[in-house]
Amino acid sequence: MKKALLFLATLIIISSFVSALECGDTITEDTILTNDLLNCLKTGLVIGANDITLDCNDYLITGTATDISGYSGIFATYKNKITIKNCNISGFFNGIYFYSSFNNILTNNIVSNNKFYGINLRDSSNNTLSNNIAKYNRRDGIYSYPSSNNILINNIASNNGNCGIRLREGSNNILSNNIANDNGRNGLSLYANSNNALTNNIFNNNLNGILLYLNCNNNILSDNDASNNGRINGISGIGLYYSNNNTISGNNFMENRWYGAQLYNSSYNTFWNNNFIDNGIYNAYEKSNSNNNNNWNYSNIGNYWSDFKTNSGYPEYYIISGSGDGIDWHPLIPDQDNDEVPNDEDKCPNTIGEQIVYGCSCNQILELKPGKDKSSKCSPGIIKVFTKQIGWAKDLF
Repeated sequence: MKKALLFLATLIIISSFVSALECGDTITEDTILTNDLLNCLKTGLVIGANDITLDCNDYLITGTATDISGYSGIFATYKNKITIKNCNISGFFNGIYFYSSFNNILTNNIVSNNKFYGINLRDSSNNTLSNNIAKYNRRDGIYSYPSSNNILINNIASNNGNCGIRLREGSNNILSNNIANDNGRNGLSLYANSNNALTNNIFNNNLNGILLYLNCNNNILSDNDASNNGRINGISGIGLYYSNNNTISGNNFMENRWYGAQLYNSSYNTFWNNNFIDNGIYNAYEKSNSNNNNNWNYSNIGNYWSDFKTNSGYPEYYIISGSGDGIDWHPLIPDQDNDEVPNDEDKCPNTIGEQIVYGCSCNQILELKPGKDKSSKCSPGIIKVFTKQIGWAKDLF
């Protein structure tokens, strides 16, 4: 009986291996790559069946593609329930190309230095891309057109010639915890793409961080970071062009070269609980020949503006620059300890009232200098800790 079970287990293991694959081979069963495929003149591998897994086992698949060859490292057409993992693909027109393929998984792959796209989803929906790295591709790291209901999570799409991630003519995609930095144009570009959810992504040091262009409507963008963009002459952390009814909340738009946010002929968008900090020309800018009707606060929660005190609406509201009609009626004023004294005016920003910590109150710290012990419980050492390390009584010592 034991011998029979061992024999059966051996057959199962062997069935998952294909030895000495060559460039251009077609995979029709679960396969674990056992060798590099180098300098492929055409396609690297073709997926030839549904419901199979290709595990490249960290081996290389490299091509010698020209700009017009059109060949891919891994190619699947009209295939479903495929898993591709642990592949390292470079030198093709597309690193991985799915055409009209659905319910597939791409995970832990590296696609780099391809002539056009790292990963190309063409008319392919309901796919999950996770923990992939798409870098140094001539066009986009990850590109889809027209594709919907895809999930992109924990991917890195950086140092690509055009966009890190570009979604064109689709809807209902989910992007979470991705990083798209140092790309030639946009970290993320949506074109005619609606009803998407973008959460906890990072888009830094691109020409533009996030771009919504032409009928990108009803998207939700929350808790993303689009900062330090515009390394040459970029426009903004986020730009909306002819795009409406989007909700942008909890995001950081910091130190972008021109604008934190720029809106052009875009209406009924809602910005709230975002941080607009030290962007080069304007923290936010609306451009339109008519009313935009954008909302810059949700109920009584607006946004934090680093230039609020110099805005013409201070201290009651914040006027958005440009020819639009935007006003944040409830700009946020940071008050870390909730004592109704703004942080930038609060001498003790980390304390509430007469709060005592290690024998010291805020008022005692304000009255004392290190070395002058007027309280047996509030010693110079305690004062030094709070003023230098914790931040009580800031800028006084």
